[in-house]
Amino acid sequence: MKDILYNMIEEMVTNHFGMQIWNDKLDTAATEGADTAEQSYPSTHLFELVDITCEKSNLLSERIIETLGECTFHRLHNRNLSFLEKEPTLKPYLRSIESVIHV
Repeated sequence: MKDILYNMIEEMVTNHFGMQIWNDKLDTAATEGADTAEQSYPSTHLFELVDITCEKSNLLSERIIETLGECTFHRLHNRNLSFLEKEPTLKPYLRSIESVIHV
C-alpha cells in the first residue's frame, strides 16, 4: 500500500483507538526499520495492525476493518473528488483509485 493509505490508517487508529495501539503496532511489527511516509508498505502491515488493534481493543477484526474502510473512504473521497464523480458506484470507484493506494 502507498504511504497515503498508510497515513490514513495511522490517523484512524490513533483517533479511534489511541496512540498506544499505534505505538504497539510499531513495536511489534514484523518489518525492520521505522515506518515513514516516504515509502510503500506490504499489505501484511495492514493485517498486523488489524490483529494488534483487535487484541488491544477487544473488538472483532470485522469491526476494525469496517471502521478503517469508513475512515479511509471519506478521506480518499475528499482528496479525490473527481474519481467518485467519474465512477459513482463502488466497484468501479475502487478500481479507479487503485493507483492512488497501491504500488
